Amino acid sequence: MKCYYKEITGDPCPFCGLTEDMSCTLEGDTGHRPVNPHFQMFLAVYKIEWAARILLTLFSFKLSGKTIPAVDVAFHLILAAVVVYSV
Repeated sequence: MKCYYKEITGDPCPFCGLTEDMSCTLEGDTGHRPVNPHFQMFLAVYKIEWAARILLTLFSFKLSGKTIPAVDVAFHLILAAVVVYSV
């Protein structure tokens, strides 16, 4: 896959190699070494995101309509801050 950021700047972008890494992980290729050094962190965030979506859907029946967006926004701001400060 062509990376325009790398083509323009000469440096790899933070997402270079994630598609290949995710594909190999989903296929169960245990011998694959991640191309992107932050792949494990991205994979963890992806799993947390899925879990949060499921939990918010389950709790949506108990929470009022205005509370759900506030909880969703707060959760994603915290998740984004953790990702930014860990890289």
